[in-house]
Amino acid sequence: MLAGGLMMTLAPLNAALLVESRHTLLQATTQFGYLGNVTTDTDSVNYQSLVSNLQSQLADSDSGSGSLGDTSWAASYEFRLEQSVEFVSGGIAASGSVSAYAFAGDQGVASVDATSGNQLELVFSLDAKEAYRFSGIVQDLTTITFERSLGGGLWTPVVEPGIGVFDYALDLQAGQYRLSGIGGSYHDSSQGSGSSWSFQLAAIPEPASVATATASLLLAAAAGRRLRRRNQAATTPHQP
Repeated sequence: MLAGGLMMTLAPLNAALLVESRHTLLQATTQFGYLGNVTTDTDSVNYQSLVSNLQSQLADSDSGSGSLGDTSWAASYEFRLEQSVEFVSGGIAASGSVSAYAFAGDQGVASVDATSGNQLELVFSLDAKEAYRFSGIVQDLTTITFERSLGGGLWTPVVEPGIGVFDYALDLQAGQYRLSGIGGSYHDSSQGSGSSWSFQLAAIPEPASVATATASLLLAAAAGRRLRRRNQAATTPHQP
């Protein structure tokens, strides 16, 4: 930890990525019961720590049935929201998914609304220019945004991924950035949809750094071979 954030030094790269804040919100609203007696409820969890609850989830289910006068009713629902955040050497990886199901028969009422229910926001800064690869997938009911701070609470898009798989090579300048992933789901007894999103921001090693690392490995391998030959020579009996 450094200055209230999470520091990832990108050795042997030149820049350091400092994660300054994280906000995770998982939230779902349900309507459940029968005509004349419907209960609305909202479940939610919030996390802001950079080092705990990085694998978070929110889930619930309920069911009921009975009679009301000359009619009967049946209703049930279930939902699950899951999110994963990983701070890796040289970058960030995150994913989120939302699923929901509801059933109602006769006079029953059941629905789940988790629209924009799986949300992650990460703010980080770079202390020097660096090359990154930004990749992931966006589905219906989801959005991923990558923005750079202009100061004064203003942000401007770095890239704006559309629906589908995306993969960008980016030269990021020193400054403050914001990464967001949002996903939703709904079901209203007869139809609905789930969703998932994922992204990864990974530093791209500079060619010179790759060449230096490769050369170091080759030198180490050569030195190891020479040492093995000397050891073998020292332990081989001398033949007169």
